[in-house]
Amino acid sequence: MNEKSLRVLEYDKVKDLLAGFTITDPGREKAEAIAPLGSREEVVETLSEVTETMALLKEAGRPPVGGCQDLRPYLRQVRAEGAWLSPTALLEVLSSVEAARDCRRHFSGHDRAPRLAALSGRLNPLK
Repeated sequence: MNEKSLRVLEYDKVKDLLAGFTITDPGREKAEAIAPLGSREEVVETLSEVTETMALLKEAGRPPVGGCQDLRPYLRQVRAEGAWLSPTALLEVLSSVEAARDCRRHFSGHDRAPRLAALSGRLNPLK
């Protein structure tokens, strides 16, 4: 899609609205970087995911993502040999791991949302 069409459609405003619903900095960055889909197949697949999402919201409520944290600073910190994380940082890691686990459970138990179940299946349950 060309720049003029995006400007007329106020695509930047749509992205800003979407970014306003995010919880973490990585989520906000992904929302701000979103671009129009390139093929009809991508549009059909994405609309199917949206349809599943709407049905699941009605059936099971919002996904449990409240504990998500931006872990990138901690991941950079522990790259160095001998590095360690503070107890507060470890609690944030735990909170994020638990949120990922809860999201996987939320999306996986519904026959009406096979695409979302497949996506959530990629969240590795860490013990």
